[in-house]
Amino acid sequence: MIVAIAGGGLAGLTLAGALQAQGVDALVLERQPEVRDTGAGISLWPNALAALDAAGLGDVVRSLGRKLAGPALLAVAPIAGYRAGQRAVNGTRPGTARR
Repeated sequence: MIVAIAGGGLAGLTLAGALQAQGVDALVLERQPEVRDTGAGISLWPNALAALDAAGLGDVVRSLGRKLAGPALLAVAPIAGYRAGQRAVNGTRPGTARR
């Protein structure tokens, strides 16, 4: 049996990995002709990492990311008053974070 999965995003690829870990063949159907680096970021809460652990993918995901020291927003492009690379603690504007 082959399971068809519509979409090669985070959920589709996670499902495919989990199915393959159980010995089930998966076919991921994606409309984009190639995998592209979009420059987007993703934050995962502990329960999301627990789900990835259950699917056997947690260690791989952790090896590709980095852990933030606390709640933070890191501007990767100039947006809403932030310079690229500037960190805002707890979502506050630059210079307004309480210590």
